[in-house]
Amino acid sequence: MLTEVPTRPPYNKDPSLKPEIYDVPTLLNTIDAQITQPPSYNDSVQIDEKRDSVDAVTTADGGWISTTAQDDPENPGLKDFLKTYKVPDPSDIHYGFKTWDQFFTRHFNDGLRPVADQGNSSAIASVAESTPFYIQTDLQLRDQFWAKDQHYSLSAMLGDPTMAAQFVGGTAYQAFLSADSYHNWHAPVSGTYIAQPTTIGGTYYSEPLLWGFDPDIDPDSEQKPSPDAAADARSQGYIANVAKRGVAYIKPDDTSLGLIALVMIGMAEVSSIEFDDLGHFEKGDEIGRFHFGGSSHVVIFGHDVTFNPSSNAIPKDLTHHELDQPAVPVCSKLGTLTPKSK
Repeated sequence: MLTEVPTRPPYNKDPSLKPEIYDVPTLLNTIDAQITQPPSYNDSVQIDEKRDSVDAVTTADGGWISTTAQDDPENPGLKDFLKTYKVPDPSDIHYGFKTWDQFFTRHFNDGLRPVADQGNSSAIASVAESTPFYIQTDLQLRDQFWAKDQHYSLSAMLGDPTMAAQFVGGTAYQAFLSADSYHNWHAPVSGTYIAQPTTIGGTYYSEPLLWGFDPDIDPDSEQKPSPDAAADARSQGYIANVAKRGVAYIKPDDTSLGLIALVMIGMAEVSSIEFDDLGHFEKGDEIGRFHFGGSSHVVIFGHDVTFNPSSNAIPKDLTHHELDQPAVPVCSKLGTLTPKSK
């Protein structure tokens, strides 16, 4: 596989314009560096629960809570950090965080993310602090998820054809979490799981060729196809069917809403998906989290209800070329579910 990577431009560099890897020793040395060094701000090295991983969570230059990071408009999840998030010690250069993972799974300050319409069972709360990606109706048991439209194939996505059949004809809402964002999940409705959530093993960094390179360049122009640095974000419909993911089924207290499925998806290298062991939960309760990196999720509703999304939960660009839409705040009103008349 490594020797098959082309050596000529533009293929000799990865999407971040770093040199490609062509041999096993370089690959192993790179992996060793990744797992033993903390990630600086805007880097993509994975470090989780090791003590020295907090070295990059610092107010010093290059740190994830530095002035540069908090003022970066490209990463609004870090803005006004002390006013936004709970920290163990605001006077400390690390804000009191002991590990990278503790920083990454931080919590909002009390009152910043109130639960929308708590007394209205038909109002669905946003599961995550996440940017809308796609809404698909009339879901099919099996579909071509690798094609341009990236349709959802329920059987592949849920990994259980019997459970998937219950959502045929239903609606899927997908949104993604940026790396700088809040990464805990919250219940969309009050209810219980019908069974313990499960994890489905899957791919890492898998992307359809459609997004790996720009396919729309005029062949008569001097511009050549080049790696797409945003391919992982634009491939979310596809990775919902193939990446490592956690799946849970919620039975709402309001049975008229029907069964709801949650699919929590690791993007690119992300694979740490944690559901809390819960009995009954209320709408807006914390139910799990991702560990490290950008992630995605899908909320699936059955065919007996109509999902009416809030205006800020409607994806602005269905071609997935522009993904800079503001995130829907966690626990805010994602939309409403209305039972269809029999």
